[in-house]
Amino acid sequence: MEFVKEISTVPERISTKEYSIYKAVSIRNSGLEQWPSQAFLFASGDVSGTKQTVQPLQPGKDMSCVLIISSPKKVGKFISRWNLAFNTADGNVELIGDAVVLAFEISEPEEKQILNSVDQQILKEEAR
Repeated sequence: MEFVKEISTVPERISTKEYSIYKAVSIRNSGLEQWPSQAFLFASGDVSGTKQTVQPLQPGKDMSCVLIISSPKKVGKFISRWNLAFNTADGNVELIGDAVVLAFEISEPEEKQILNSVDQQILKEEAR
């Protein structure tokens, strides 16, 4: 699997109030064989996501899909890795190609940022 392009971008900063992050991407079958009919994309690493089934794609062909990333609901910088895989006849998961990697930052909700700013202003005025 090869990442082709972003169709929609993940904002640089996302609020902790958001529960899911939707990311539309285009991927390509960069291999020599058609993807299995039961192929899927899944998130690995620190940030989870919803497993997405993909169509059996011929070599050299592209497709679009939406990745649904679960928000970590805490402030910080995160990476979400998405792998293409399929279940083998014996029940094991076999990976296909390289992972698609998405980086993003979670910030405090805007209301909390405004409140913190107001609190800081009050403290400065009280210190005078």
